[in-house]
Amino acid sequence: MIEKIIQLQSLLDDNYFNFYILPHPNSPIDKKLLEEINKKKYPNIYISQLNISDLMDKCSLCISMSTGAVYDAIINGNIVINIGSELNYCDNHLDFCVEKFDFLSTKNLKEVYFLLKSLQSDKNYEEYISKFNQVQKYLIDGMNVVDTDNIKLFQ
Repeated sequence: MIEKIIQLQSLLDDNYFNFYILPHPNSPIDKKLLEEINKKKYPNIYISQLNISDLMDKCSLCISMSTGAVYDAIINGNIVINIGSELNYCDNHLDFCVEKFDFLSTKNLKEVYFLLKSLQSDKNYEEYISKFNQVQKYLIDGMNVVDTDNIKLFQ
């Protein structure tokens, strides 16, 4: 994922976006790559030490690759962009929503680039966030509320 972010940042070639990477706790970052990021070889790319909830509050977009954290991000009000992985064919945890919300489909690097460029416009950003508000409502409405009646179903 880090390599994809580095490629994406070089394609964007501007300082509009800051990329905060929160690696999976069980996936250490390559030491050479971590050193390069810490020495600012890649401007606007940071390794975050925040917990996932605090990081989502700080950011408006979440670029993901094969993580269930996309649900938290959408419920938190973040735009989620799923980027494809060469390693994992089924890496979009939102696949079940794609038929209803086609913009949730997995994107390649070039598609993410064009989407991010378009989101630099306030109008496009507001339209896209409106779409994600619909997804947020869809997910929240589909969740089972923990209450006495629902708990009885499991007894």
